[in-house]
Amino acid sequence: MASKPAVRILYMEDDPGLARLFQRRMEREGYQVDLAPDGQAGLSRFEAGAYDIVAMDQKMPNIDGLEALQIFASREDPPPMIMITGTGSEEIAVQAMKLGAADYLIKDPEGRYLDLLPSVIERTLLQHRLLQAKVDAEKALQESEEKYRNVVELANDGIIILVDLVIRYINPNGAAIIGWMPEEVLGRPFLEFIPEEYHASLAERYHRRVEGDRLQTIHETAVWHRDGRRIDVEFNSGVTTLEGQPAIIAIIRDITVRKRMEEELLKSQRLEAVGMLAGGIAHEFNNILTGVVGYLSLMRAGSVHRDEKMARILDKAERAALRARDLAGELVTFSKGGMPIRKRLPLQGWLEAMVREAVTNSPIAAEFQATADPIHLHADERQLRQVFSNIIQNAREAMPAGGRLSVEAELYAVNGESVVPLPSGTYARIDVRDEGAGIAPENLPKVFDPFFTTKPNGRGLGLATAYSIVKRHDGYIEVRSEPGRGTVVTVLLPALPAGDSSLEVLPHYF
Repeated sequence: MASKPAVRILYMEDDPGLARLFQRRMEREGYQVDLAPDGQAGLSRFEAGAYDIVAMDQKMPNIDGLEALQIFASREDPPPMIMITGTGSEEIAVQAMKLGAADYLIKDPEGRYLDLLPSVIERTLLQHRLLQAKVDAEKALQESEEKYRNVVELANDGIIILVDLVIRYINPNGAAIIGWMPEEVLGRPFLEFIPEEYHASLAERYHRRVEGDRLQTIHETAVWHRDGRRIDVEFNSGVTTLEGQPAIIAIIRDITVRKRMEEELLKSQRLEAVGMLAGGIAHEFNNILTGVVGYLSLMRAGSVHRDEKMARILDKAERAALRARDLAGELVTFSKGGMPIRKRLPLQGWLEAMVREAVTNSPIAAEFQATADPIHLHADERQLRQVFSNIIQNAREAMPAGGRLSVEAELYAVNGESVVPLPSGTYARIDVRDEGAGIAPENLPKVFDPFFTTKPNGRGLGLATAYSIVKRHDGYIEVRSEPGRGTVVTVLLPALPAGDSSLEVLPHYF
């Protein structure tokens, strides 16, 4: 096997056995490996020697992996870094990538991650070298054009070269991010594909970079896809020359899924905090209301034949107390106390009956469409009823004069190319579409926030409760809307495999 004496790896790992396994595996590939037993020792070794790549365990004494990542990233021109951890947490992965990790590996008990390491290191080094080529990019292109082209054309991320903010080169994956073929965008201004709010900052960044300002190389922006979708991207850029002109070479990475993961994580944390508070208050409030309702009933029973006016007042007071008790019940469901009691639920018949019932005695015309393939869920029927009742109630309020409510149900496959933050698998997708006034763009990010409402008498718990229930069912919910064009609420819930009859069927009554 060819040796790689120029490539030095620093590996920080507090488990001596795992550290030696890593060292032996990498040395068989021809790398030089230095070990450090913790983050503090790793930083000392790094300061004393030059390393081409740094790998680190996430959990270490003194300074853990995330802290070490942050310190390394603050250095000028840091080497590429790989986080290796025994915790498969989305939150840790997001934090590591945001702090500058080039890749993220999970330790498995069988040690398969050690077999993946050589290819991961090779890919990481290759991407790093592409960015480091900014000084001699023109010479490299001229002297080894075919080799460079093969590497760039096959790169997983997009790669683009700009001269005066005009696209002079883009690889197939870069063009695919915006939905075009490479030859269709060559020679066009790059800002054509960028939302207008980013034009000024990107133009300023470009000119400052080519004039020698040392700006942060990684930044986030957005691009327009050919089909009109807005795609979140991360740029990792460097300065080079092309045909004697200063240019920017950048790696473009689609981070739409990562951004959604971050948003879902923040949303879940916010709702969890509010939910814990709301649940505690609701339980205490409900106990008090139980006594209030009981005493009101006793007073009414003792006064109804003697004082008709007092009886009417007590009736109103009791109804108000019961409404408050209903609100307390909503808060309990919204909080983490209402975990689902799941059984097998045939979706199509249940959902259509529930939708028809929800629009009874209203000017709303309901349309229901579903795939012919049976869809079964493992779900809490009572909680799902609350989810769709809340969604349909919002639709009814958006169409006070009447309109069409369209509900569609189908099977939906989530895989590695999907933009929803869910594990791969088969899901039931339910779209609820109304023809109402729509939601203002500034309000759309807040629709799942607890107690946010634009209705004069609203409580702001309908969609927040729906979100909590769907998350507890391992699903996903999103709202899409444009003012004047209605609103679509999409719910994804895990579907049981076809033919699975191992779970008890949940009866439903209307």
